[in-house]
Amino acid sequence: MTKAEDFDRICRELRAEDATGFIIRQAYLGDHIRLTDGTDLGPMLDSYTVEGNVILECQEGLPESARNKDGLELVFTLRENLSYFFKEDETMYVYTVPLDEEQVTIAISNNGRA
Repeated sequence: MTKAEDFDRICRELRAEDATGFIIRQAYLGDHIRLTDGTDLGPMLDSYTVEGNVILECQEGLPESARNKDGLELVFTLRENLSYFFKEDETMYVYTVPLDEEQVTIAISNNGRA
């Protein structure tokens, strides 16, 4: 997904080069994570990598029913779209077109289970 700082950079470059526009193809995770049993873990606030491990930070913690299990199956929505950035006179525009959406299931084990 294009972040605000990316959009600002794109606008500066288009203005500086007097270009008309360009297209970016983007893939990103949807904003909710679900378990395969349908439990919604709520909105995902952030994702980042620490020492090769992907950390997903959710608004809510794991529900009680999902704690202390040997493993979980998480369902992510992977989305892909095209973003068209263009300018008319000195005004900048972005138009986004969804391309594809797919559900991806990932099984994780609870290695630190007590």
